Amino acid sequence: MIQALAAILGAALTSGACYGVGDLLVAKLGVKLNSAERTPLAFILGAACLHLAVFAILVLHWAYWPVFVALLVGFIACGAGALARSRLASRFHEAASKTACSQKWPPHRV
Repeated sequence: MIQALAAILGAALTSGACYGVGDLLVAKLGVKLNSAERTPLAFILGAACLHLAVFAILVLHWAYWPVFVALLVGFIACGAGALARSRLASRFHEAASKTACSQKWPPHRV
C-alpha cells in the first residue's frame, strides 16, 4: 500500500513540477497564448526543463531522493510564485484602468 502511495505522490510531484516550471518559462518569454494553448505547452516545456535538470543531477552524481524532492518542490514553488505574480499584475492593471487617473485630464468643465 505504501508503495502505491509513493508512486502516486511521485507522479503528482512530477506533473506539478512540469507544469510549474513550464508556466514560469512561458510567462518569462512573454508569449501570448490562449488558455487552450498555454496549459499543454507549459506542461511540455516544463517536462523538457525537468528532464534537463534530472540529467544534470545524474551527471554530477547527486542522484539521491532528497535532491529530487528538493528539485520538484522548488520547481513547483517557482511556478506557483510566477502564477501568483501574474494574477496580481493583472488585478493591478484592472484596478489602474478603473481609477480617475486613467480618465482624460483635465476633466471637461461645464
